Amino acid sequence: MDPHLAGVHYELSEAIIEASPSNPDSLNEAEKELQTAITNEGDSANIEAELGRIAYARSDIEQAFAHYTKAYSFNSGNVDAQLGLARVLAAQQKPQEAVKYLREAIAADPLNGEAHYRLALVYRTLKLPDDAKREVTLYEEIKKTKDQVKQLYREMNLEPKPEVSETSALPK
Repeated sequence: MDPHLAGVHYELSEAIIEASPSNPDSLNEAEKELQTAITNEGDSANIEAELGRIAYARSDIEQAFAHYTKAYSFNSGNVDAQLGLARVLAAQQKPQEAVKYLREAIAADPLNGEAHYRLALVYRTLKLPDDAKREVTLYEEIKKTKDQVKQLYREMNLEPKPEVSETSALPK
């Protein structure tokens, strides 16, 4: 593969993190890939959000906030930046500020279960039980629907295809 191919280092960093999200060596390797991506292609909202994710995984809340803020400044519609900022603000006991970013994430991606779930948690912290309940219900409906789609996909791809005989394929 061409190491200068646009997006390849960012994609590789995502794959590394997904494979082992809490492994310090994996986080270091993913961070190196993101720095290479910045060198080769320049900085972007996606790269900064991924760096924020790494910092958050390392419990470096200040650094995570800085990366997510930078990602948001590059693209305020980036859902990963919005969720990251909300996650950090909630961790800093600033739930009211987190609400703004969670609502933006839901407006950008209404089927984002994580955004609904996190908004429910923030609403609970803010002592808004009706709002929290509504968001939990939405989260559960989204999760249930996604699970059903996954199961349907598996069933469609696991069942043997019916064989078509030469005579059954002919029009009658």
